[in-house]
Amino acid sequence: MLSRNAIIIALLIVPMVADAQRGGRRRGTEAPNYDALVNEDRGEGAVLAKRDLETMNPTKLLIDKRKALSLTDSQLAQIRDLDAKLATMNDSLFKTLDSLRTEMRKKNTGLSPQVEAMRKRGIRQGMVDIVQAVRANYNATSEKAVPVLSEEQQKTANEMLDKQEKDGDAFIMEKLGGGGGRRGG
Repeated sequence: MLSRNAIIIALLIVPMVADAQRGGRRRGTEAPNYDALVNEDRGEGAVLAKRDLETMNPTKLLIDKRKALSLTDSQLAQIRDLDAKLATMNDSLFKTLDSLRTEMRKKNTGLSPQVEAMRKRGIRQGMVDIVQAVRANYNATSEKAVPVLSEEQQKTANEMLDKQEKDGDAFIMEKLGGGGGRRGG
């Protein structure tokens, strides 16, 4: 029978190897450096919370800036509907993120330092995967929300969304040493 440490190591290494084989997707600008996040131990401060990722929600931005965009009631209702669908899509991701944050904060796991480092690396990889999935959901929803707007509103909204994305990328790089996705194709 395999020892507990061997099982833990296998559970942590297999996803990392699979991810390494998959490679990164580069979509338009410099791709985020998620490998830096996974490989660099930045302590417990290097974990994102749900609220951190929610600040990057494009539909929330459009709803919050509805007066600046002069949204009609119909447009606002459509964007709120997209926001509700987005919240449903991200709900399980945010729950998993919360579980990973809890797991990352555990002290004195009784594992050897090498196994503990691998455990934390696996947790960070899980966090990176969640950030990428949430950002992909945000990008997909943004692509659905912008066409709801008039041409003039789209120009203003795209400027706002680009700034939000740039700020989000900078935040992730500062907080985690990684980066975010790029809206668009």
